[in-house]
Parts: sequence; structure tokens; C-alpha cells
Amino acid sequence: MGRTNSRDPGSPMREERTVATGEKRRPQKRGRRLGSASRRPVRRGALLAESLATARQRLLLTVLPLASGVGLLVYLIASFSLRVGFAIALILGGLAAVSVWRRTSANARPVLRRRALVGLGCGLAATAAYDLVRLALWKGLGTSFDPFAANDRFGALLAGSTATASVRTTTGMLFHLLNGLGFAVAYVVAIRRPGILTGLAWAALLEALMLALYPSGLGISMSQEFAGVSIAGHAAYGTVLGGGSRALLKARKPA
Repeated sequence: MGRTNSRDPGSPMREERTVATGEKRRPQKRGRRLGSASRRPVRRGALLAESLATARQRLLLTVLPLASGVGLLVYLIASFSLRVGFAIALILGGLAAVSVWRRTSANARPVLRRRALVGLGCGLAATAAYDLVRLALWKGLGTSFDPFAANDRFGALLAGSTATASVRTTTGMLFHLLNGLGFAVAYVVAIRRPGILTGLAWAALLEALMLALYPSGLGISMSQEFAGVSIAGHAAYGTVLGGGSRALLKARKPA
């Protein structure tokens, strides 16, 4: 009878052992399940943080694509040589990019590389939209302001005043294109979630700098035509850049 009662699941002794064992084991099982479930969001969050890199790393990476813009900004503010300023900014940006890339994890590199490529593609489209809008307003409205006169000035500053007209024009157009691409890459790399609103905000910042510095730095007269054509062009640039980069980044996410 003793053996039968001790083995009987309904006996008090068995119930106490079962309850005692259950009280010890159940929290452990729940803890393990909760622990495994709680670790998943942490891992995903860590992976996302690694993929996008830190804010400091993203900002350092923007120095390279912004090298032409930094060189131009220094020239417009301090009248420092555009060629020398551009070269210095390019070297410093390259060193910063190499340093950040070496410290970036293997999970982050494909994402950063993809963002740079998206920035290049959208920057090309945005720069084309910027120029087409300005060209349409210039020719369509018959304004006296030539929106592409700054390119000739860039060419003269970079190629030298003794260079031929074709060399100055080509150099200026390439520098203009480099600015458009660099600003776009910097935007896509730095902004975690690109979109039309942030693209317009970025374009508005570029427009504000242009209106403030171009008249005195490049000898362009400040006029309503200059401001109107420039604002319309930058609005097109920001819309294409923000909308295009958002669509491309959402189209296919890296595994």
C-alpha cells in the first residue's frame, strides 16, 4: 500500500513533489522562453544599428562626397583658391572615409555601399531635374539671368584663366555635376530615412547658401529672376532626390 500510494499521482506526497518541482521548473522554462524572445528584438536592433552605422560615422563619411562643396564654400567665404581648397577637402574626406570603412562591421558595409550607390543614381536624376527646370524657366520666360553662368566661373577658377573656352566650360560643367552628385550621396548616407520633406529641407539649405554667397563670391547680381529660377531648380532637386532615394531604399532591403 505504501509503495502504491507513493507512486500514485493523486497521493499527497506526489502532489507536493509535483507542485514543488513545478514551481521550480516552470519559472525556468518561462524565463528561457522570455529570454529567447527578448533577445530577438535586441539582435535585430543591434543589426539595424550596425547596418546604418553610428551617426558620427555617417557624418564622417559625408566629408568625402561634400569635398567639392566644402572647397567652393571656403572660396566663397574666404576667397581661398578653389583648386587648393577642393584638393585639401578631398584628401581629408578620403582619409575619413577609409578610417570609417575600416572600423565598420561586415554587416554595415553592404548597406553603406548601397546607400552611396542610391545617392549617385538619385543625384544624377536630381541634378538633371535641377538643370532642366532652370533651362525651361530661362528659355520659356525669356529671363535675362543666365542660370548656367556660374559653371563658366567654376571652370575658370579650376582650369585657369588661360585655358580655352571649351576647357573652362567642360571643367565647370563637370564641377557642377560633381556637386550635384556629392550633395546627393551625403544626403542619402547621413539621413537615416530619406523622403521628399527631408529632401526639400536639404535643397532649401543649399539654396540659402547659394543666395547668400553667390552674388558676392561669383559676381552674380542678386535679382528676382536669379532667386526665382534658383528656388524652382532646388525644389525639383530636393523632390527627386528625397522621393527617389526613399523609393529605391524601400524597394529591396539587404538581407
